[in-house]
Amino acid sequence: VAAEFNRGTLRGSAVHKVLAHVFSARRDGEIIDDDIRPLAERFLPEHTYKKAGAHAEWPSDVESVVRLAGAGIARVNREATILEVETSFSHWRDTGSRVAGAQLVGKVDLVYRHPEGFIEQVEFKTGFAQPDPFQQVICRIGVREKYHSTDQPLLSTTVQLTSGEEFPLDGDRAVLRTVLTEIEEIIVRIWRAEEWPARENDRCHFCNFRNTLCSLKGEWSHPHRLIKE
Repeated sequence: VAAEFNRGTLRGSAVHKVLAHVFSARRDGEIIDDDIRPLAERFLPEHTYKKAGAHAEWPSDVESVVRLAGAGIARVNREATILEVETSFSHWRDTGSRVAGAQLVGKVDLVYRHPEGFIEQVEFKTGFAQPDPFQQVICRIGVREKYHSTDQPLLSTTVQLTSGEEFPLDGDRAVLRTVLTEIEEIIVRIWRAEEWPARENDRCHFCNFRNTLCSLKGEWSHPHRLIKE
């Protein structure tokens, strides 16, 4: 099924692709032009706008991508060491957990080491997207396990490029434990579920339960639909 044309989604995707390209180049020691406009134009598909009859909006959206990606690039010290770009981290819950054997997976936009030595994981958001504590905690655990260091702090920050706000994850163990408890409760509900409450939004296409448990789209709901698809 073709995804519906959505300028916000396209802009957000392009911003992330530009940032990934730039930070990957830095990680690999490549010299990259400071002018990111060609990247913005490459990753924001002009033909998609033409096909949707919205080509007049493409130049302004390119400007938005340049501005937002530029803010993300400027956020990271040029002397920083880039460690990970667009990397998935996983964590297996041990036998002491109520969901023993469950694998938690989260994708982090950027992990880098500050010139002062400490590590920071960063999640970039655009539009009206807000911090996702589940993602932050899962990635924090994964980063900590891979780059274990007891003498240096690990920072976890969501950077809202549109508003300029930053949301640090509280490193207090009680906060981390609370979020993990919520994650485990949802896992238990999923394991026991025969259906899953639907909430339609622009992320539905990426949902793992869209074709199975979803109460609107899932296989289980077919017999109950009034209109045959």
